[in-house]
Amino acid sequence: MIRLMDEKLIDYYVEKLGVMSCFSKDLRPHMTLYQIERGEEVYELNQPVTMFYFLAMGTLKVSYALDNGKVVLLRFIKPPGVCGDVEIGINRPVRTSVSAATDCHLIGIHLEVIKAQTAEDSVFKDFIIESLSHKVMAVSNAMAINLSYPLENRFAGYLLSISSQVNDRRVQEIKTFDLREIATMLGTSYRHLCRVIKDFSDQGLIEKRRSQILIKDYAGLESLSAGFYE
Repeated sequence: MIRLMDEKLIDYYVEKLGVMSCFSKDLRPHMTLYQIERGEEVYELNQPVTMFYFLAMGTLKVSYALDNGKVVLLRFIKPPGVCGDVEIGINRPVRTSVSAATDCHLIGIHLEVIKAQTAEDSVFKDFIIESLSHKVMAVSNAMAINLSYPLENRFAGYLLSISSQVNDRRVQEIKTFDLREIATMLGTSYRHLCRVIKDFSDQGLIEKRRSQILIKDYAGLESLSAGFYE
């Protein structure tokens, strides 16, 4: 993660995302812009959280590591989602993995500043309640998808969740990660996932090109999807 010394860009994101409307006080002087590359961790597991982030650009992936070594996909975060809201009220190390699914820009505020400046801020408290409520529903939805639907439906939802939108048009090109990692997160085997990818390609839903997946038929994926991980 690197800090971007670009005040114009952070002002652009703050206005675009409506960040200032989340607070009663002006916390702009405490905001810093960061950039992380795909695959980088936002928070390290079992380490204390020191920063609160607004996601300004890109997609973050949230997953949970089980004691048996398996990883369960919980949800994706897209702008203007936040990270660190749970830790505001609970002083505990990170239990879920939050990493960059794509290159991302994050607006960061030190958690101690958040706690000190928003202790009596009803506007921020309402924002946090809404954010946490959305997360509970998203995780519940992800658990229902993982437990109740076959891989075809889960993978269709995964592809739609990880795809991005630019100027109200979905970007069709998706850089694939390690397929074994995706298989683990979706609770299946690498071979089973490869068979589903081939089936989707044969049906004209996607096209696999080396390290990329091109979505060819969004409507087809949406009809097949059990829901989005977001």
